Amino acid sequence: MVEYMNKGIDKDPNEVYFEAVGGRKNGLIPDLESDDDLYYEKPLSLADKSSNSYTQLLLSQLSARLEQSQQQHESERAEWERQRAEWGRERLEVEKEIYQKESTQQEIQKISAYLVEM
Repeated sequence: MVEYMNKGIDKDPNEVYFEAVGGRKNGLIPDLESDDDLYYEKPLSLADKSSNSYTQLLLSQLSARLEQSQQQHESERAEWERQRAEWGRERLEVEKEIYQKESTQQEIQKISAYLVEM
């Protein structure tokens, strides 16, 4: 495709693709044994040769979906980071409470031992 662009030739990307893979036979791409409708939309008639505009539309739609997916991923990642930080704070608070309770129990045991010795 770049070669055609460098030469100033405006060629349909789908045509270049089929030249590269060896053409189209009965709707199958040689060596891939699959229908090529995913990449190449068959023109409805000979008058409908605007596959380049179709390709641009498809590219635009896929780009929009990719951007939306990336934004959603970033939003979810930010939420996970916020939740992780909150859990870290809660964990520290629980550990502090446990330490305080253990310290209090140790003090009670010391006082009890002292009272028993008296």
